[in-house]
Amino acid sequence: PMMANDWLQESTLGSLQRGLSPHAPYTVGPETLQKLARMARNSQVLATMHVAESTEESAFLKDATGTIANKLYPTVGWQPPAPLSIDSLDYLQITEALSPGNLLVHGVQFDADAIGKIARSGSTVVLCPRSNAKLDVGRAPVESYLCQGVNLALGTDSMASNDSISLWDEMAFAREHYGSVLTSIQVLAMATINGARALQVDAKLGSFEPDTAASFQVLKPQQLPAVAEVADFLCQAERGGEVAHLYLDNKDVLL
Repeated sequence: PMMANDWLQESTLGSLQRGLSPHAPYTVGPETLQKLARMARNSQVLATMHVAESTEESAFLKDATGTIANKLYPTVGWQPPAPLSIDSLDYLQITEALSPGNLLVHGVQFDADAIGKIARSGSTVVLCPRSNAKLDVGRAPVESYLCQGVNLALGTDSMASNDSISLWDEMAFAREHYGSVLTSIQVLAMATINGARALQVDAKLGSFEPDTAASFQVLKPQQLPAVAEVADFLCQAERGGEVAHLYLDNKDVLL
């Protein structure tokens, strides 16, 4: 059988990139996460991890208490580990999982100091506002992320904690959820060029530039907005139902 390192050396699978996705600090132990982080770095592939999503994660890492230790671990038959007495950012640092090739999903519980370290590492934070609201884990500190220059992308988490996996829906919610902190232009960037940067494909995708791929969606709304209102118009939930064409490398894949 092909070993993991050999599998990762074949960096693409059709038009898809290979990568690693250790779940979260409370399900992946530090030794395993360090091995995965080194594997990703040595193979030059991206890694994605859910981190700093809830206060329950913080309590678990600090002293192995709370819902994760008392409910999740017994349910799956795991023995809670010894307390690590660290926070989520410390966990990423000691396991070498803080790097430009890492996508940190959620990031709700990071404070300004942790965000500064994330910014210096070059990691991207993927915000999932609908999931966070549905699970009532809090609101990501978007102001600090923006002030400290962290690349912010937009995600949906999964259908386990969301009503859809539509980025159109996520954009509309994010625009309302974060209010005046984020403009429609910033939300649109999070769903396009910032996401492309996070995946390190911004040379081909995420913007209309010379030599980029002809990959884009075409909407057919009943009424067109004024040019100055296009960004606000695109950050409205009904846009997802108006997608008429999806071009990938100049081919309409919806036909």
